[in-house]
Amino acid sequence: MNEAKKLIAAMLIVFALGGTCLAQPAEQSEDPLPVPSALQLTVGAGYEETFRSDIDSGGDFSITSANFDISLSTILFDDMKFTLTYQYIMDEYDFGGTTGLGGLNPWDDVESHYVSLIASKQLANDWTVFGGPIAQFARDRDARLGDSDTYGGMVGLSINHSETLTYGGGLGVITSLEESERLFPIIILNWQIKPDLRLATDTDAGRSGVELIYNVDEGFDIALGLAYEFKRFRLDDASFAPAGVAENTSLPAWVRMTFQLDNNLTVNLRAGLRFGGRLKIDNSLGNQLRDEDYDPVLFVGATLSLHF
Repeated sequence: MNEAKKLIAAMLIVFALGGTCLAQPAEQSEDPLPVPSALQLTVGAGYEETFRSDIDSGGDFSITSANFDISLSTILFDDMKFTLTYQYIMDEYDFGGTTGLGGLNPWDDVESHYVSLIASKQLANDWTVFGGPIAQFARDRDARLGDSDTYGGMVGLSINHSETLTYGGGLGVITSLEESERLFPIIILNWQIKPDLRLATDTDAGRSGVELIYNVDEGFDIALGLAYEFKRFRLDDASFAPAGVAENTSLPAWVRMTFQLDNNLTVNLRAGLRFGGRLKIDNSLGNQLRDEDYDPVLFVGATLSLHF
């Protein structure tokens, strides 16, 4: 059993046990410990399969991905909210073929760690200001962890324009492996177009996009989404480009179904296509060695989230 499948199996067992505990809560003791009402915890796990895609220069590849994330929010210091988030992603690449980039088998398993601590404060006239530091470690599994770190931060503003519209924006900056710092925009939008139709931005580690969400029934949503996905990571010393850097970018478009099973458990199922895919490889000095397009490719995935 490969590493991603082991991780997926472990996460599913955890969520199965968690779901059982939620469905059958234990009896309360006579003197339960107090739980701060301002403390919120979210734990999630997911799986995604990107099927085989042909690389323009020759060969093909597929990706099996698993992820785990945890987010803790609390209110401190005069109604200032702090959110600490950690996400782990394992992408198992399977290159094939005897020619081109696929025949080189340039890397195998890529692991990424994302950490952020974001503070937000509601101001007068429905404005909210937010900001904080972010860090990332992304590497081929045998590359040195100390050579794969990038750091930065973000800051922005949003406004609750009405009961049906919140919008805002900001700017982030983060160092990049063997490149200059990267600036990235932060777009915030939550627009309740109709009682059962909503347009909202969708942002995750290495991904930024938008979704149109239709509420079919209580606890059941269907969404259409489009995003830009960016991943850049350090290669190991034995790769095609020793201690170099690889990059995978694409434009995923998807259909998502969300099931709210109870107040604590959410299940997401997603399927779509990746367009505009590119694989790039730079050497350890940042000089480009390869820049290859790959064909549009189907992907499917599922996530589970527990909210406390």
